[in-house]
Amino acid sequence: MDERLEEFSGDASLAAEIKFTNESFVGDTPKAEQIFEKQVEKKGEKMDELLSRIDTHTANLQATSAAQVKDDAHALSQVDEEERVNKLLSLADTKGVVHAVNVARTLEDFYALDTFRDTLIERFHEKIDQAIK
Repeated sequence: MDERLEEFSGDASLAAEIKFTNESFVGDTPKAEQIFEKQVEKKGEKMDELLSRIDTHTANLQATSAAQVKDDAHALSQVDEEERVNKLLSLADTKGVVHAVNVARTLEDFYALDTFRDTLIERFHEKIDQAIK
């Protein structure tokens, strides 16, 4: 392998440096593997914690009862389409997106549901753009 490196690069010092680097890792492979495994384990634990928080948050958002959905749907059925979308956005902010979607589905107002979805996507993209800047 050393000859190939020298032929390819034409630089013996580079080949010597690569050889030294390879030799230094060979002796510490078990140690390096242990460090890597510990890092993977820590990241796995963090991921599990994050997923459990997301599951808890999602469960809380979905905990709204059918009666609450019906009550909100009845209240929204009394307003015009533009106001209905605004109210759905307000519901999403206060009671969660899942509740607002359930209300829109109960209304069977597909225009409001589609406009609501589009507006949520626009807001999401705006927040991503702000976070990037």
